[in-house]
Amino acid sequence: MEQIDPAEIPLRDIHLPEPISWWPLAPGWWAILGALILLGFLGWIYWRFKKNAQQRFVAAEIERIRLAFANHNNHHTFAKDLSMLARQVALLHGSPKRDEAGAVGQSWLDYWQQRIPETEIDPEELAKALTIAPYRSGETLNVEKILAAFKAASSNKSARTSPAQGLGPSS
Repeated sequence: MEQIDPAEIPLRDIHLPEPISWWPLAPGWWAILGALILLGFLGWIYWRFKKNAQQRFVAAEIERIRLAFANHNNHHTFAKDLSMLARQVALLHGSPKRDEAGAVGQSWLDYWQQRIPETEIDPEELAKALTIAPYRSGETLNVEKILAAFKAASSNKSARTSPAQGLGPSS
């Protein structure tokens, strides 16, 4: 048998094809990208709707309290309705780590005095509306001014200062 010299054999090197490029993207990738963008946009719309739903709820409750007061003209019932709304707003806007809605006494007043500017309502009027009038009949309140202050405070995203730190039952 005759020996073949490998240098004399007419062989050529193996040439591999070019590596597959990421660009242009395949149609499936465009579909996934479009679906992600659509989902992000729909999530943003949902988030905005939910965020504005709280403001719409509070505005509707304030209007309901205003109309109820116009019908019964009872300051005590107005104060009880306002107290319930104030607790609901504290739950909506409060921190989950602190119990703003469960605060009583001075800590409850401090929470609302931080949310409502003094230019909106007199602190004594606010104290009377939140701590005295819901529990004692015969108190007279400036209903329109109180409702306007609560409407401004509930639509206000940030309070004048950070919420009170040690909220809880006062001793």
